Amino acid sequence: MATREAGARMTDTGVVRFGERVRELRNERGLTLRDMSARTGMSVPTLSQIERGYERRENIKIGTLARIAAALDVTPGELLD
Repeated sequence: MATREAGARMTDTGVVRFGERVRELRNERGLTLRDMSARTGMSVPTLSQIERGYERRENIKIGTLARIAAALDVTPGELLD
C-alpha cells in the first residue's frame, strides 16, 4: 500500500526496505557512499536516492542490482529479502 511521505514522493514498504537493506549492508562493511560509488561506477547521489527509497526497486535494472550486490559481497536476492 503506497503512502504519501515528506518530499512528495510515493513509496511502499518494499521500496523503503530495499534501500534500508543497502544502507545497512554498506554500513556493516564500513563503506561510505563514495566507496560504493567507486565499486559500482554509480554516482553518489544515485546511490543515496536508492538508500532513501527515492529510486523505486522495480525501476532498478538487473545490472544495477548486480553491481550493488557485488560491491556489498552479497547475492542480488539478499538485497531483495
